[in-house]
Amino acid sequence: MTDKRTPRRARGVPAAAALFAFALAFSACGGEGPQNCAQRGFCDWGGWVVTRPPSCAAEGAEARTCRDCGEVVSRSVGETGHDWGGFAMDYPPTCTDHGRETRLCLDCGEPFSNPLPAFGHRWCDHGGDGWVTTMYPTDDDPGLQTRPCLNEGCEFIDSRALGRLVGHCGCDRECCERLGDCDDPRWNCRFPEDCGCPPV
Repeated sequence: MTDKRTPRRARGVPAAAALFAFALAFSACGGEGPQNCAQRGFCDWGGWVVTRPPSCAAEGAEARTCRDCGEVVSRSVGETGHDWGGFAMDYPPTCTDHGRETRLCLDCGEPFSNPLPAFGHRWCDHGGDGWVTTMYPTDDDPGLQTRPCLNEGCEFIDSRALGRLVGHCGCDRECCERLGDCDDPRWNCRFPEDCGCPPV
């Protein structure tokens, strides 16, 4: 007698499930398969692209993007620094006033200035302090000494009072023969006719 019952399906996993298990096992064994960045453990980065160019005094930036997940990372790019030209004189220093010189960056045009210190008066080229007696003192007037500044373009003339007469230089009878020792204009024995030395 023939058995008319529906034959039972063979025991085991369905075909689709078996195929998935095979693919998973193949991938685990080193086979190539679609993976995202999290599965691989790293991103597939593109090249660096400048997003903000650096300038002379400010940093720039550049970025790169993952080709798979689109993540973007950025980093700074150092400033380039100024490319200075030569100094040009704004105004020169004088005996009493400071001067200034300026140079410009050839890239951005930013100026940079240097102060130039005043160099002071120049009184005498041959030593000494340059004072010249222009008015000898008397009993009533202290007299006057002057010295002009020798720097080109300077018209300043310094002056100082000498002080009143203080008498003879104290060289006694030899005063008239020793005028080299009596060259202080405050003595009244600067000239033989003013010397009160008694005759020899």
